[in-house]
Amino acid sequence: MSGVYGVVMLSVVVSACSDTEAPTPSKEATATTTTVDLPCDPAYRSPPCVPHRDSGDVDCSDVGYRVYLHDPSDDPHHLDSGFFTGDGRGCRDQPEHPSNTTTTSAPQVATTTTSAPAAAAPPEDDPAAVVPGDAEQTGGDSSGSGAAESVEVAAGSEGAVAALLSRLEALPVLPERRSGYDRDLFDHWVDADGDRCDARREVLIAEAVEVPRVGSSCSLSGGQWYSVYDGATETGTGSGFDVDHLVPLAEAWDSGAYGWDSDTRRRFANDLGYEHSLVAVSASSNRQKGASDPAEWLPPDTSVRCWYAEAWIAVKTRWELSIDSAELSSLRALISQCEGLADRSAPVEASPVSAPATTATTTAPPRDEVGIDGSCHPAYIPCLPNEPGDALNCGDLSSSQKPVEVRTIGVDPYRLDRDNDGEVCTS
Repeated sequence: MSGVYGVVMLSVVVSACSDTEAPTPSKEATATTTTVDLPCDPAYRSPPCVPHRDSGDVDCSDVGYRVYLHDPSDDPHHLDSGFFTGDGRGCRDQPEHPSNTTTTSAPQVATTTTSAPAAAAPPEDDPAAVVPGDAEQTGGDSSGSGAAESVEVAAGSEGAVAALLSRLEALPVLPERRSGYDRDLFDHWVDADGDRCDARREVLIAEAVEVPRVGSSCSLSGGQWYSVYDGATETGTGSGFDVDHLVPLAEAWDSGAYGWDSDTRRRFANDLGYEHSLVAVSASSNRQKGASDPAEWLPPDTSVRCWYAEAWIAVKTRWELSIDSAELSSLRALISQCEGLADRSAPVEASPVSAPATTATTTAPPRDEVGIDGSCHPAYIPCLPNEPGDALNCGDLSSSQKPVEVRTIGVDPYRLDRDNDGEVCTS
């Protein structure tokens, strides 16, 4: 920020973070306050107050509440991470600040949205999502720059809501047809790119808050996951998380997939071409949802329901699926509550016959590739010295070389893999 606008905004941030009301300062004092030792970081909306420290020196435990960024690209403390990285909201596992919680009976659903996909080439970037306006966040004076920004958000919101409703109304409304459905008709969790990670594991790797180690046969360990549906978290292998078809297979069948060939059903069931077709969520929330549509089930976390509605419409548009009348009514009612929805263009519709068979390949974090003697043994990851026979053991390795993956189980010249699981030297 610069100029008069920057001074006004920084003054708003300072006053919002202060617990006591101070006397009106002189012009000289005001200038000092906005340029030196700010108590709250101006990159984030307030409340809550994010301490103004060196970049990266604040984490979510220091704040204690969910946070919102003025500009999703300016996040000095990296608080916006995980599933919705870049959407302008951080510390999603923390509660809302009391000042940002309303007491109305209507569910509060407007927080985060994502862009709808293009059918032939889904977008690489999901633009920033919905965040409450400054006046609402701070509870402060509605005059000045904060009020101007709120007016702009409201104006953009009306257009975006209308655009999303238009995409909803463009979907064909037809009765559902369940007869003949069998889950096995959808060949799901295939390894389309041959990297030993099927579609389920590709999603778990891609959506991890902390990227897991990827072992032989794509076994996962050391990861951390956040469930967008209910806020549940898991650390370890991801075994307590399911990968949900956002539009369930049975719902897709009811809505038109009964007329598809087996190849189209397989591509729908493993659709990595649009990032929200498949979503890593807690097993409990996925079981609760089952094969329900939005007329029957919505995420328990009300703050993601606008995102859910938009993603649902995007998937149905992408695969030219229909909706029933109850589904239409529920989505209309939900979208009407999505104040602050970011404006965006409508997605390009695609025929499921030509829908892309795109797959996303996610690799493990880079490992050390420099050997102790300048050469690497071809049987192991990361680089281990290429010694004759079984001359090396785990005690010879540095911490940066552990854990070790055996590239091919059974091919273990150093005899490190005693239990034949492909992962060795883990401690």
